[in-house]
Amino acid sequence: MGITCFFVLSCIFVVIILYYDKENCSKVEEVYFVNRRLFLTQLRIQLRGIPSEEIDSILKDYEGYFDEAEANGISEEEASQNLGNPHELAKELKANHQGQPYQQVSGSPNSLHNVIVTIALVFFNLIIVLGPLIGIIGLFFGLAVMTAAFIISPLLTIVSMVAGNGYLFEFFLALILAGVGLFIFPSLLKLYKASYHYFSKYVQWNLRMMRGESS
Repeated sequence: MGITCFFVLSCIFVVIILYYDKENCSKVEEVYFVNRRLFLTQLRIQLRGIPSEEIDSILKDYEGYFDEAEANGISEEEASQNLGNPHELAKELKANHQGQPYQQVSGSPNSLHNVIVTIALVFFNLIIVLGPLIGIIGLFFGLAVMTAAFIISPLLTIVSMVAGNGYLFEFFLALILAGVGLFIFPSLLKLYKASYHYFSKYVQWNLRMMRGESS
């Protein structure tokens, strides 16, 4: 039974990763058929990291290309298709800026190496990462529930006192707990944001490894 559950979880994990990767690839392919404004916007975003003056100069050159294409009766979508993917184009331009030869990634994402890496990551995540991750999520959820209970405890105590089942010392104790909850809440929020950030980084690293990217 345990082996069956493990196998099912492995299959589900692989399907989710491959679907996510396929969706990303589809979005990249759509960039080839955008209009002039969107193409230049995408290119500007991908060129981040080089001086803004050079970015403006590069974009001016491509604006000139679109003007020339329009004068020759070529649509903006067709012109952007001729130029190619802004993401790959920006990689080449950045490589030229840094004086390094540009090497376009080639090969099938379904190569044997990537399949082996994917299987290894699936087993690693399910065996090593999944248990501690569930524990951390459970701990965070428990802290969140406790903090919320502390904060609303004065209100609950007031309701109890109105109903004739509460005591005054309980109200003062609830105020102390509410203060503790309000003190913990900002730190808990920061912890959530940091955890989400690093978890997203880890997922992106897994996807890069599965695609065979070095970084």
